[in-house]
Amino acid sequence: MIKVYEFNCAALGLPVTIFARNVSQAHEMFELWHSYHTPFLPITLTTISESSLRHLTDTPQLAEAARAGITGVGYWMGHREGWCIRPADGDTPGVIAPLLPTVRYFVGVSDEIGEVLVFAECRHDADKIYDEYHRDCMGWSDDAQDLTEMSRWLLTDAKVTLREDMEAGLTGIGRECEDGFWHILPPDYEAPLTDAELDPD
Repeated sequence: MIKVYEFNCAALGLPVTIFARNVSQAHEMFELWHSYHTPFLPITLTTISESSLRHLTDTPQLAEAARAGITGVGYWMGHREGWCIRPADGDTPGVIAPLLPTVRYFVGVSDEIGEVLVFAECRHDADKIYDEYHRDCMGWSDDAQDLTEMSRWLLTDAKVTLREDMEAGLTGIGRECEDGFWHILPPDYEAPLTDAELDPD
């Protein structure tokens, strides 16, 4: 079974993701990767962490790459493409890790409007965005709502575009759009009327 390891050191800034059968093999691949791609950087005080089952559950694209059964170094190709695994001394088709966005992802559930996806830089802002959205939809505040912060990696399939919006720094409410994908929109956003709504006859 393939395991996922992250190698972190100050000189690199971002973690190197290694897909290996055990930590010994992962360490060998990291050393080889460093000798080929970053020999000019001093690799000291490197920390190694193995992805837990919970972490893989929260990051479906990482888990999918591990299930492929291929050993090597992982390169992030983008939110729609996911991870690409290459030999440690091979080419580098993507970046070694996705950047961490400043925008965070929260979920609230309202009896009146159902599940609400909220995107904000902090919990305080998320509460304000949710409150504005609820008041815009229902006309009153939902003071009892307690938002739950979620992993952005759980935004998959048609919601994967929300991750791209997070990286772009957008804040607001996640909503499905006409193209079938989800995007982050202002809490008071009103979708344009469709042709059928404009001309019901």
